[in-house]
Amino acid sequence: EETKKNENKGLMPETIGIQIPNATNADETKIYDQDLISNLKNRFREWKTGWKEEHVISGEEFDEEAYLEGFHKPFITDVKKSIKSKIVILLDHSSSVSDQQIEYKKATIGLCEVLAFLKVDFSVYAFNTVDRQVVCWLVKPSEMKWNNSAAKRLAQISANGGTPLAEVYDRMLHVLTSKKPDIFLTLSDGEPADANAVKLILKSYRSLGIKMTAIGVGRDTFSATSIANNLKYLGYDKVLAVSRLPDIPNRVLSILSDN
Repeated sequence: EETKKNENKGLMPETIGIQIPNATNADETKIYDQDLISNLKNRFREWKTGWKEEHVISGEEFDEEAYLEGFHKPFITDVKKSIKSKIVILLDHSSSVSDQQIEYKKATIGLCEVLAFLKVDFSVYAFNTVDRQVVCWLVKPSEMKWNNSAAKRLAQISANGGTPLAEVYDRMLHVLTSKKPDIFLTLSDGEPADANAVKLILKSYRSLGIKMTAIGVGRDTFSATSIANNLKYLGYDKVLAVSRLPDIPNRVLSILSDN
């Protein structure tokens, strides 16, 4: 009972339209890619200590190999890296994702594992359509530590329906007005059904000081770029394109390190 209370932290009764997946028998192991998670943790281990080596034009430590290879930044310096931004992640689970939803979820789990590893303040939502109604799901509130029960929630959300982004944003606005994240990141593989409404509600979020970002997920470079361009037109602060699902965590971390 106490665990359930903790898991439901961050959801007030008045946040109508946001639901928590509640099946406890979902198998989350099929959406865990341990190789991807290990690689990500190794790659971003330096960030955990707060320091990262970077090549620069001038400095105290000279990298002879880089110089001989003609690299225009042949010096090495230590740069302080830390992620202070609070981020909200929204996952599009419309039907167009259905044939690759396991890989999509694996990339999401990899992202969540590395964000938890780096002690980033993050929350995760997803949307799909159930019985012809759009549902916004809470996978992980910011107050809850990333754990198996959050992964189970993600595992049971099936890709179905369209991309009514404005309606989903509208449902989340009340919660995020009080939580005030720094970045709201949407992962989507399609055009929203309601482009003009999305433009309007993006302005509402931006007026709260929330940086609205999006990643356009495509099957190949061409489709990813095309989706990203459509999203750019809607007025996001930053849009990136991804054609390989395992690249999603790296792209999200690049957004966080720029912020």
